[in-house]
Amino acid sequence: MALIQVNYMSKALFRIVPLNVILPADRFDADTDRYLNDKDHKYKTLYLLHGLF
Repeated sequence: MALIQVNYMSKALFRIVPLNVILPADRFDADTDRYLNDKDHKYKTLYLLHGLF
């Protein structure tokens, strides 16, 4: 697993915005019990947004 932490200056919000990304080390298909190596397979994405500021 990889954790990427970035702080960038948002021109729209006029402040520094933190961003955290978690990437799995491998992709395992539980239905077929095998690893997916094809590049056409996409990661499922979950966006968690809070309403503070």
